[in-house]
Amino acid sequence: MQLRRARSAREMTQEQVAEVAEISLYAYQQYERGSTTKDGPATNPRLATILSICRALDVELTDILPPVPPTSH
Repeated sequence: MQLRRARSAREMTQEQVAEVAEISLYAYQQYERGSTTKDGPATNPRLATILSICRALDVELTDILPPVPPTSH
């Protein structure tokens, strides 16, 4: 996710985003960092959490998701 870029553009701290999105600071930091679980896959927030973060940052969902890789034919 492009969270850090969106947050910086709005001059918000991680604490502010987490508070407005009503999630823990730790969870927000994990999402922004793109942390992985013990077994290796990325930490994946629920859709409701992603939408809360979008509202907090005043961005569209597509603004914070990574680009879709091109498909090969």
